[in-house]
Amino acid sequence: MKCIIVILLLISVLQVSGQFTYTFEDLGIGTIHIGSLDVQSSQANFSLPREGLANITIVIYSSVNTSTAMMRFKINDKGGKIDLQNGMVTKSILVNVYENENTLWLQLINLGIGDIIVFSNSCIIIEYAETESQSSQSITPYERTYWLAALIIAYTVPLIIAYKLRGKEQEQLVSQEEVYYG
Repeated sequence: MKCIIVILLLISVLQVSGQFTYTFEDLGIGTIHIGSLDVQSSQANFSLPREGLANITIVIYSSVNTSTAMMRFKINDKGGKIDLQNGMVTKSILVNVYENENTLWLQLINLGIGDIIVFSNSCIIIEYAETESQSSQSITPYERTYWLAALIIAYTVPLIIAYKLRGKEQEQLVSQEEVYYG
């Protein structure tokens, strides 16, 4: 019984997670190939379930070989720069995100002679940065009822089991006394 309660609580926690991931493939950007001494720009829009302050981590998987490259990016009103290298590079920024329309703008600059590839599994990871006042407001009445019911069940089930076990013990004692005195 306790196992079922733990599983239900874990499932509910995983469903309430405030993290969203969009790959470049999901955003329609795909794999980007850049020739030597070239500049290429891309733009994509994405939606989120709610607005607020979010920590956005941009994860870039690239192959630059012996070339030198950088990527400028902008998400809504905040931006940054990443020096590309072979493998993975990450950069995080705090951004105000909106419910319906958010824009990711990328500009890749190849400063070297070799070709560069930015792979389509590169992504942006969005995690809402909640303050105490926001976290208390973000719980819906349905969620509050769910957690309250889970707590009530977690505390009452052991009490009910203990009460039933005591009742059985009482019955066994009475039946043993009848047999002994009987």
